[in-house]
Amino acid sequence: MNLFKEESIPQILPILPLMSTVVFPQSIATLAVGFPKNLKLIQDNSSLDSIIGLAFAKSVEFDKVRPENLSKIGVAARIIRTFTLPDGSMQVTLQGLKRIRIEELSQTKPYFIAKIKVLEEKKQENFEISSLVNQTLDLTAALLELEPRYPQEFYHIFSLHLKDPSRFVDTVAFSLHLDLISKQVILESLDIKDRLKKLISLLEQEIEKAHLSKEMEVKAKVSLEESQRETLLRQQLREIKKELGEEEIQEKEIETLKERIATSHLPTEIKTQAYLESERLKVLTPASVEFGMIINHLDWILSLPWFSYPSPRPDLKLIQTTLEDEFYGLEKTKEKILDYLSVHLLQRNQALPPICFLGPRGVGKTAMGAALAKVMGRKFANFSIAGVKEASELTGQKYLIPGAEPGKIIKTLRELDSPNPLIMIEDIDRLKRESILGGPTSALIEILNPHLNSKFLDRYLGIPFDLSQVFFITTALLEESIPDNLADLLEFVDFPSLVEDEKVEIAKRSLIPGEFQKIGISPQEVRLTDKALIKIIRNYTLEAGVRKLRAEIERISHKIARLKAAGTKTVWEITENNLEDFLGPALYIPDKAETKPEVGIVMGLAWTMAGGDIMLIEALKMPGSGQITSTGSLGEIIRESVIAALSYVRSKADLLGIKYQDFLQNDIHIHLPSG
Repeated sequence: MNLFKEESIPQILPILPLMSTVVFPQSIATLAVGFPKNLKLIQDNSSLDSIIGLAFAKSVEFDKVRPENLSKIGVAARIIRTFTLPDGSMQVTLQGLKRIRIEELSQTKPYFIAKIKVLEEKKQENFEISSLVNQTLDLTAALLELEPRYPQEFYHIFSLHLKDPSRFVDTVAFSLHLDLISKQVILESLDIKDRLKKLISLLEQEIEKAHLSKEMEVKAKVSLEESQRETLLRQQLREIKKELGEEEIQEKEIETLKERIATSHLPTEIKTQAYLESERLKVLTPASVEFGMIINHLDWILSLPWFSYPSPRPDLKLIQTTLEDEFYGLEKTKEKILDYLSVHLLQRNQALPPICFLGPRGVGKTAMGAALAKVMGRKFANFSIAGVKEASELTGQKYLIPGAEPGKIIKTLRELDSPNPLIMIEDIDRLKRESILGGPTSALIEILNPHLNSKFLDRYLGIPFDLSQVFFITTALLEESIPDNLADLLEFVDFPSLVEDEKVEIAKRSLIPGEFQKIGISPQEVRLTDKALIKIIRNYTLEAGVRKLRAEIERISHKIARLKAAGTKTVWEITENNLEDFLGPALYIPDKAETKPEVGIVMGLAWTMAGGDIMLIEALKMPGSGQITSTGSLGEIIRESVIAALSYVRSKADLLGIKYQDFLQNDIHIHLPSG
């Protein structure tokens, strides 16, 4: 593709405001685009070779570009490449084409569109212009010599355009670190002679600044004498330590560290970095803060599972048998998991993409993850990220910051000492929301995205670590609470609320044997009847899963343990009649529908995470002024429903035989006792 081909530039162009750079004709620039308006503009014109206008925006506060902020002179530019980043922002590479003048803005929303005029440049070649070009080149050579931040290759690049004065001056102005206002002044100078003179003036100022900087460096060297004196004292201190035997301890510590590096499974380039870092310890005293930081940093690097081996392939028959044996019900959930693993089985040598177990607490999400890890031959760990505010909690902080440590993922991998565990990240729907600058959601995308996590960068380590072998499972209560860019990465597996029969069966299969065996009571010593279990579920728990049910069974086991220790009995039977002796009075009394209708009371049906329930709605009329009062723990939707119901009754007043004055002379009180 010829980057510098001639272009036919439309007279109507979308205008992208620039706040951090000024682009010149024939220059190549890569821009970060993050503001919603600018993203919309790029997305609408994202095809390669699309032409847009670029205009410098002066005195702008954040994303508040107004028409008066836009410079009238800008550049038409061709889009060469676009790339979408994990946080939703984009990188756009453009090539400047020609100067343009914004004649009139025809649209300001969702982004600027303007009628433009292409500013054609007349070629000017005379002795004065040639002299100014040579003077400019000499000044750039002097500046490059003084400023080490500029590569010497710039001189050769500038020299290539001496025969085209316009392109020469634009290339120099774009390449050098001039302030943005000065660059815009150069861009707006349409006469080549005037443009060269302005650039010469700017170069002379830059050279003067560089000379002043050099003088400051010379003065700074004088202060180094104090530093050299400190170095001499440190050498003397080292000799004293040698006499006391302390230096030998330091050398042994460094030598031990180097031996660990040599025998580690670190990749070659990382091993080299570790060696170089260990060398820094020789010039530090063991008592210094930095010495301890480097030791800890290297210890973390060496403690991680860098070795790599093929992950065990899932045995679908074994997984199916295990899930059937360990989990009662959840048939659709188990089918979805087996389907997901079957697809992975066919896609050889590909990492397992992340999945999300979606459902209320206590329905077996964590237990399912642990069972999958066991049957797949992977180590297992889980942690919650509810309320996490900072990305550093997941990706760590730079190790030279006091108190810094790696993120949760690296900590977990170190604890498990395995490169391919199953890690369950819970409550991803309860992350704190973030700004455009990024936060924990962006960090989680880095971790979970199979296209990015092979080179995951924990900020504490400062080196990439391969997470592609890790099988990630996440959990959440509600899909709509998960940010869209994160949800796009996940395969969702629903865990429905458990019905009463399922809870009873789960209690009999695992909860009762498990809780009693923990305290040394055999199943033969205790009998918990089905009716007693149903009463526990209805009157002592109100949940979608079995967490509270497990807790109540644990309470019963503790009571029986106390009775057994006292030697009162050898066998116990818990029924619905003696259940209160173990658990106390019932906590929940389900409402019952009346057998006959009653004036002022109506039945409603409510949905909860624990299932459906009836809801009594009571109404009372009393003398007043037409006010309506609603009480109970009501949400906004219920309050609006009360008002809507009254409006309906008023609209049908004639049919119902209600006088209009009754609405003005009476108040109505609506109460939901359980709402």
